[in-house]
Amino acid sequence: MWLGAVGVEELGRASSTLWALTLPNGRRTVLIESPIGKLTANFLNLHPEEFALLPDFLNLTPQEVALLPPESLPPLFDDLYAPALPPKFGVGERIVDVTRRGPPILGPGGSTFKAHVLYPVGDDDRDDFGSHPLIGFAPGLAGTPMDYIRTLHFLASQGAVVIAPTQPVTLFSTSEEFRAFAADVAESVRWVLGDGSGGGGIDDDDGSYDDGFYSDDGYYGDDDFSDDGYGDDGGFRGTGNDAGLQLYLRRLVDRNRVGMFGHSVGGALILEAARVARDHFSIFVRDVFSTSPPCIDGSDLCDIPYHAAMALEGTRVKFYVAGQDTVTPPHQAELFLSLLPASAIGEFMVLEGGTHCFVESDPRTWPFFSSECGKGGISPFHQIAEWQRQLLWFFFGE
Repeated sequence: MWLGAVGVEELGRASSTLWALTLPNGRRTVLIESPIGKLTANFLNLHPEEFALLPDFLNLTPQEVALLPPESLPPLFDDLYAPALPPKFGVGERIVDVTRRGPPILGPGGSTFKAHVLYPVGDDDRDDFGSHPLIGFAPGLAGTPMDYIRTLHFLASQGAVVIAPTQPVTLFSTSEEFRAFAADVAESVRWVLGDGSGGGGIDDDDGSYDDGFYSDDGYYGDDDFSDDGYGDDGGFRGTGNDAGLQLYLRRLVDRNRVGMFGHSVGGALILEAARVARDHFSIFVRDVFSTSPPCIDGSDLCDIPYHAAMALEGTRVKFYVAGQDTVTPPHQAELFLSLLPASAIGEFMVLEGGTHCFVESDPRTWPFFSSECGKGGISPFHQIAEWQRQLLWFFFGE
């Protein structure tokens, strides 16, 4: 997102914690809060030839690096990554169109956005109906679900339905855009659950499934899914179209096990997303897992989640931070923890040796990102695996 920038300057001694990014059109945007500002400034002034990928970037010894074949240097993320646990399910995924139903924050009502959904696929899906958690996800600044796709895939492989908007928010996003992004996380969860009408339950007369339901496009019944919504074995595969997938997911999830998680800016905005889900869609988000949320004084990235945290009555909220994170230091999450109402269950956990790096980028790119990848006391691969374990325990109770 910085390719159009032409310069960066410090704003003087009186404002030594502020940096200004100069765009080609001459507009100057202030980057608030020194860690993000300075890291961004450093990024803009870097030249690739000045960096070598040292073994300590990978948390590998020189001997271990020497054992890597030349064609694998620098190694790709997948060369060193392993999920926290082996899969329990196959995983399906799709990009779907979600029609906004809530009060429009940006644009006219009825507008659409795209969301990335991942879901478990078993041998006999009917046996699993109504038992799987539903989890909404919010990426970090300028990130998309693809920057965290292995972690999302991991959760789906353990049995969760995971859904996330694909459009990013950036450092230049307005307050309305931050709020709209949080609302879209809530809308994504609503897309799976529906508006509470139609099917999704057991027919009281004969004990059979009531397969009809209301989708964003209207009412769908059995006849609409004879080809697309059902597999050859009679199970719900939802592989034909978005409405068929909605039918499959709506039957799969446990409506009492709705959660959300996010990283960095996403970790802050899911507090707002959980509030929107409750206030506008009557969806109670029981579990919220906030990873490294920022609170930048005087900015919307503190004001929006600040007020949302105070509204999360009865919600279990876990703040997960990294001990060596200088982008969003742990004390910023502690502020949000202190704002939770008495009826909420607040948790706070520090990953010792971890940094802001929960994204899944190839090691050769680490010097040029402000996520501190490869700069902590533990490797990013160990950090992500531990994050996955904590997410699993939190959402599954395992």
